Formats: sequence, C-alpha cells, structure tokens
Amino acid sequence: MLRKRGAAVYYTVFRLALEARCAKQISGTLQRLVSVEQKWKTKRGWLINTDGVFSTKLREIWGGAGVEIKASKRSTDCRTESAFHEIADITLLHVRDVVEKWIDDNSLDESDSSYENGVVAFTFGTKGTFVLNKQAPSRQLWLSSPRSGPSHYSFSEEAQSWLDTRSGLELLHFLKEELEFTNQCYCLDLSLDLSARKSTQF
Repeated sequence: MLRKRGAAVYYTVFRLALEARCAKQISGTLQRLVSVEQKWKTKRGWLINTDGVFSTKLREIWGGAGVEIKASKRSTDCRTESAFHEIADITLLHVRDVVEKWIDDNSLDESDSSYENGVVAFTFGTKGTFVLNKQAPSRQLWLSSPRSGPSHYSFSEEAQSWLDTRSGLELLHFLKEELEFTNQCYCLDLSLDLSARKSTQF
C-alpha cells in the first residue's frame, strides 16, 4: 500500500512539473511569434497581415490560455497632456470621417455613428457597437469591440502609430479588421500617415 501511494505521489509531481515546463515552452513560442509578426511591418508601422487571420487567432490563443504577451516595441513615455490630446483627436476624427463615409458608400443597414467629448461610437444594429475613446490619465486610446472585447493602445513615436499595450498590434489596422469582419464588407481603408507630424513626446 505504501509503495502504491509513493508511486502515485511521484507520478503527480512528475506530471505537474511536465505541465509547467510545457506551459513555459508554449509561452516562449508565442513570444517569438509576436516578435516575428511585429518585424513584418511597412514604413508606417502596419503589420503585413492582410487577412488578419494570424493576428486574430494569436490573440485568441494567448487570451484563452491566460498568457500575457509583451510587445517587443515599447511605446513612448507620455509627458504632456496637450500633445496626447493633439494626436488622439487627429486619430479619432480620422476614424469617424473614414468610417462614416464607408458606412454611407456601402449602405450598411441599421448603422449609426456619434462623436462627442473624445468618444467615437459606431453601432451596427444587432451586430453590436464599437467604441473608441481617449483616456487622458493613462495617455491611451481604448477600444471596445463586440467581437474581441476591450483593448488599450499607447502611442509610439518610433512606429508613428497606436500600439496595443499587450500584443503590440496596430490600432487602425486591427479596427479595420474588426469592422470589416463584423459587417462582411472588405473595402475599408483606415490608413493614416502621421510621419509628417512634428515628433512630440507626450
């Protein structure tokens, strides 16, 4: 009886150690995948991922497994509130104008949009509502998507774009994928060239 109990304890410890080692290897693999994906970008900091399958699936993998993937490209420190509001307002107004035109051009039913006090929202009937808003205390833009949930973005001077604080994905590219998939309309161009803007750390 004692031998059987000892063997059972040994087996349990061995199994837990093996699971921990496998989890560490999986986490390391995901880290490397994110690093590779972030290197595949254009001069504007856009990931070369036209169909969005890799980004979306990878987000589902680490989100479901509870694994936190740290972006290899760090955002700049937020130093002045005025600089944050400047670039945030440019981005929000751009998103509002482009998406509203996209909605009108494609006659998307049961759709509505609004912009007030740093919050832009797009409602698509029963498909849900997208909300993109400023968060001045944290110097971030927050996105709420009915498909993928909440995500937070900090501005990177190096990439000249808003990057997800967890995954490093670029905001406008990810929002484009979310809106297109939700409405099954694949002709949205949210690209925004901020390279001509005077570089300002904020």
